[in-house]
Amino acid sequence: MSLKLIFHPLVELLRGSASVGQSTLTRFYSLHTFVLPLLTAVFMLMHFLMIRKQGISGPL
Repeated sequence: MSLKLIFHPLVELLRGSASVGQSTLTRFYSLHTFVLPLLTAVFMLMHFLMIRKQGISGPL
C-alpha cells in the first residue's frame, strides 16, 4: 500500500479542498480555539486527579 493512498485523503480533509483557502483557515482557527484548549483542560484534570489519588511523591 502506498503512503500516497493514506496521506492524500488526510491532507484534503485538513485543507477542506484541493488547495489552501478560506475553509482551511476556518478549520485551523476552530482547532486552535476550541479543540486544543479542551484537550488541555482534560489532561490537566486527569493530572490533578492522579495527584489527588496517588499523592505527591517525596524526595528521592
